[in-house]
Amino acid sequence: MIVFGDHKRTHSAEQLRKAVLAEAEAIGDLLAGIERHAALVDLFVTASELFQGLADAEFDTRGADGSSSRQKLGSEILVELSREVLRSWQQGFARKGSLDASLLAKLAAIDCGSAITTGPAEGYALYALYPETYLLGALQSGLDANTCVIGIRSIGLGLAAMVAAALHAPPPISVRPIGHPFCRHISAAPELLGSWRDRPRAEFAIVDEGPGLSGSSFMLSLSGCAGRASTRSAFICSRAIAAGPARRLMPRPSPPCRSAKAMSRALKMSLTARLPPGCGTG
Repeated sequence: MIVFGDHKRTHSAEQLRKAVLAEAEAIGDLLAGIERHAALVDLFVTASELFQGLADAEFDTRGADGSSSRQKLGSEILVELSREVLRSWQQGFARKGSLDASLLAKLAAIDCGSAITTGPAEGYALYALYPETYLLGALQSGLDANTCVIGIRSIGLGLAAMVAAALHAPPPISVRPIGHPFCRHISAAPELLGSWRDRPRAEFAIVDEGPGLSGSSFMLSLSGCAGRASTRSAFICSRAIAAGPARRLMPRPSPPCRSAKAMSRALKMSLTARLPPGCGTG
């Protein structure tokens, strides 16, 4: 039985940053193997929680999602961590050694002088969501480096970094849809997208674990941020958008839904093949 609850907690961003940095520095002490890969993924999840919390804190102060040097640096760090996970995966967990010194320096330098509110990501905690599936989903999506990747917070920020890393796209931006679950809206400053809307060949990828029952967060993120024709947009998510309010509002043809869950079975089979006898993926 899964019992849902809103287990949010407010704590020091600086303390969480120090914990993330300690995890990152400890990677160099681990031998090559699945334990090192698991530590990399744990580091990625914890770092995603930190940067999601910082983005939400800025949203609460400003009343809108915007672009800041701190958010840009956080997205850069998440993309670099995603690339480490991708390299570890592609090399069959044979990769070893410390993380790049420049990445550690970025983690040490980021401004975390505020309290943040975070909570466990349900996808990782309850639904066995593998962030690696978003790497595979992006690699098979047909998208390229000229893609504006938009993550829906909270979990979508980290997953968007996975997508951006696989596509060699710029670091992602993120939004926090607000309002009633069946009537979400986006509050975003004009500079959030920068020049993306003026690029005639740009594509847009909306990334999250969902969609939920209504799918409204996906649709509002698409219309509120991308505002482009469906042929230049894609959803990268864990399942297809079911019939519901958002589905009825979709343009025809609707944006392709690159379901990461469709890749999860293949990923788990591949992962099981690399594990010692007697081990499984759950």
